Amino acid sequence: MDFVFDPSLVLYLPLYDSDGASFMSKDKHGHLCTVTGATWRPQGREFNGTSDLITLPIAVNQDGAIALTCEMWVKVGTWTGWRVFISSTSNSSAGQGWGIIRPNSDLIDFQVRGKSATYSWAGDTDWHHIVGTWSLAESIFQLYLDGSPVGSNDGLPSAALTASGLNLYLGRWGYSASGYYSGIISEVRIYNRALTPQEIQHNYLATKWRYR
Repeated sequence: MDFVFDPSLVLYLPLYDSDGASFMSKDKHGHLCTVTGATWRPQGREFNGTSDLITLPIAVNQDGAIALTCEMWVKVGTWTGWRVFISSTSNSSAGQGWGIIRPNSDLIDFQVRGKSATYSWAGDTDWHHIVGTWSLAESIFQLYLDGSPVGSNDGLPSAALTASGLNLYLGRWGYSASGYYSGIISEVRIYNRALTPQEIQHNYLATKWRYR
């Protein structure tokens, strides 16, 4: 593999290689993922910004986790309105769940249990590598863009994730049917630990050839 592939990898979705109305994730768990819209393209799945999403299994939601890395390659189609890349169905603003969202046209957030690592970014329509890492034990809460750290939060979430029995959504806010994503998502990887800055840089450099 050209990226970190170890027992902490909970989910691996190469969406450029995942056609059909449903498919299995490529990690050792083989999660069944269900597609609503989200048209397959050679570079990934294209989301229309109004109704498309991929529903991910409960097991990926990381209920009870005390560490997390969410990593993805994306190409945003439009920056109007607020958009959600990935989100648990719990309401992160109520101190639950997690996700990577763009709450307005010039911010991107990695949210965990109501806390945010935020980057002021007006954005563009190029390919970008976005990563959020969190570890309760190691006091890490960091947002990365294209291999470099761009935002952090010293006010770490003080407890494990709470999202028991709930799904994870790719391309839509989990708590309610809103915040649909517009653009292409190509790869998603979720780990149940915080990858190191060196590992994130490695993953970025090793996979960016696909998005030149």
